[in-house]
Amino acid sequence: LDRRSDELAGKLDNAQTSNASLQQELQNVLDELEDERLARDALQGRVSKLSATERRLTEVLTYTEVELERSQEELDRKRKEVELLTSTYTNLVSDLEAELASGQIQIEQLREGLRVNVSDDVLFASGSATLDSVGRQVLIKVADQLAKLEHTSEVQGHTDNLPSRGSLA
Repeated sequence: LDRRSDELAGKLDNAQTSNASLQQELQNVLDELEDERLARDALQGRVSKLSATERRLTEVLTYTEVELERSQEELDRKRKEVELLTSTYTNLVSDLEAELASGQIQIEQLREGLRVNVSDDVLFASGSATLDSVGRQVLIKVADQLAKLEHTSEVQGHTDNLPSRGSLA
């Protein structure tokens, strides 16, 4: 019995030592589990923040894409406008080559449109309000080209210092 009691006491000591070791191992595993839970919670917080940031960036990207598309459309519209103005300028220069060479007309391409200056002696004789035939042809050529543009036209004119004759007098 004593021997059996000593054996059982030895087994009890081993079991208690093993139990203590297992308790310590269990505590270590629980501590690791808690650390992992805290790390998981921190990662979930970061995921939430990153998801919110992704949504905001997606909204910004969508807005930017819409703005880019609008800008591209505006650029295309302006490019077509410039091409039309350039074409009109080129056609006017071509149609009025002789008048340009003689200095009777000046054509200037501006950023916002075209400026056509017609010398007064081409349009009217001094003191007269009657458009002469050369002036009429010049104005027809200019009008044909300017009619292609969607822009408004501004016409400016000046009188000379001779009194008008005929019915205008």
